[in-house]
Formats: sequence, structure tokens, C-alpha cells
Amino acid sequence: MARFLGYGIADPARVEACAAQRATVLGAGLLQQDEAHEYEFPLPVELSNTTEWRRLIITLAWLTPVNPAHRVYRKAKLSFQPPKNLLAVDRQHADWQQTQKGTVQHEVLEGKKACVFQDGDSLRIKIAAQGDTGQKFDEAIPYGLAVTLEVAEKSDIPIYERVREKLAVRIIASA
Repeated sequence: MARFLGYGIADPARVEACAAQRATVLGAGLLQQDEAHEYEFPLPVELSNTTEWRRLIITLAWLTPVNPAHRVYRKAKLSFQPPKNLLAVDRQHADWQQTQKGTVQHEVLEGKKACVFQDGDSLRIKIAAQGDTGQKFDEAIPYGLAVTLEVAEKSDIPIYERVREKLAVRIIASA
């Protein structure tokens, strides 16, 4: 059904601010032909070894040079493989091939199975660029990435605070 109707009605209140049980991290960059960028999303250790419901949403959007001589129109294809195993989540609402048809890849993954990871572990999201329709491209492709991790609103797991703490430590450590 998502193929025809999308992912439902937009809820602007959800994007105005993060809740204690939800964190969104944004990234952006430029990729050349056959390059890749890898992002790390820190995981709250309180989510390890619990059967708490969790949702991971990853959205990648990019601008591509146009190839008017081909039916898909794009010269460049960017994509990522969702990191499903570490959080024990599965794809919802869409077929994996369907999510990679245009210039936006939107993945919604959910799960309730227990998952085990260590304090300091992160989700790794690798974005790769390749030529589409058998053509190479010379220009850098601009893209944006949004990654959201959330648990149920009634949960006691402070997702936002833990992700914020881990990101602050990484920024200071890399400076």
C-alpha cells in the first residue's frame, strides 16, 4: 500500500522538537563517482538487551545530473544499506527495491527483539555513489541524510539525551 499512498499523513508536531524518547541526527556532503561516506549514529546502552519497541528511520536525498536519453533520467545513484542487525529491526511498509527508485531513499525499520551491543557501539551508515544508466558523472553530487531513532513515548530510555551526550564526546575528541 505504501507504494501508492506513501508513509501516511505528515505530522508537523513530531518534527518541531525531539522528545526524550527520540533523537534525529542530520548529515550532508558531496560525493564523486565511486566514492562513499560513512556516518556513525551512537546507540544508547540502555537499549541493549531489552525487548523495548524501537524504530529507526533513515532518509537520504540527493540532487543528480539529468540524463534525458534514459527512462530513469538520473546519471548518479546514491544508496545505503540499512544497519538492521545491531538493533534487531526489520524494514516496514516498503520493498527494498522500491526504496531505491528515485533520488530519495527512505527506510523505516522497527523491532521488539532483544539486541545486544556494548556501550560505545554505533550504527554505521555507508552512503555510496555510483553512475546510473551505465554512465559516469564528473560533478560532485550533493546529498542530505537524516537518521532518527525512537522508542515508545511511555519508555524510560532517554534516547535524545544519550545520543546528544555521545555526539558531544565525539566532537570534542576529534577536535
